[in-house]
Amino acid sequence: MDKFYGSWTQESCENVDAFLGALKIGFLLRTAAKTQTPTVEFSAEGDVITFKTITTFKTDQVEFELGKEFPEKRLDGVMVQTTAVLQDDALVFHKEGDKPYTVTFSLEGEKLKVKYVIGNVVATRTLKKN
Repeated sequence: MDKFYGSWTQESCENVDAFLGALKIGFLLRTAAKTQTPTVEFSAEGDVITFKTITTFKTDQVEFELGKEFPEKRLDGVMVQTTAVLQDDALVFHKEGDKPYTVTFSLEGEKLKVKYVIGNVVATRTLKKN
């Protein structure tokens, strides 16, 4: 888990609009999300991990322990139940709600790759360490 700690800023993204559309997120929120360059931060205190997403519009933060379900609010305000696990050298968030999906964080060289999957729709973000 240590390799994920720190602050990461987005360099590129692909297919995010289609992913958000598959979640039935409205046009205005999708447009706002596509134009943002988020920074994500991972930190920990003991077993509690903090994950923060920072944009010019707002900052979202969740605290969790690996393997334990926790409530999380999506971009559109919908609550989902999330479980984060380490799997095959990646950090995987399994999100259960009206439409289940996964978000996977993995390192490829010096880049943090984020893969979003809902059904057959896949989106990606590439981030660099600050």
